[in-house]
Amino acid sequence: HEEHISDRLLNYLNSKSSVRVIGQSKANRQCRVPTISFVVDGMNSSTIPAKIDQHYIGKRKRSPLTSNIMVHYNTLEEVNSLIEAFEQIF
Repeated sequence: HEEHISDRLLNYLNSKSSVRVIGQSKANRQCRVPTISFVVDGMNSSTIPAKIDQHYIGKRKRSPLTSNIMVHYNTLEEVNSLIEAFEQIF
């Protein structure tokens, strides 16, 4: 399950030219845990969590990275909501 939802988010992030994913670009549990860290060109990562707070989507702030953790209780709908929020931000 974590691989499936992580892959959805990774595919989105990797499609954005302004985003650099930290670590493996694919959700392969042999190569990465379901924590997805990234940076956005021209954005201070510490500003991103505050911008998505209104959507009540789980996230963790670690300057200078933004990290999202995809675990067994997350749903694909939550990932899609996170992506929708990101579309408004970057």
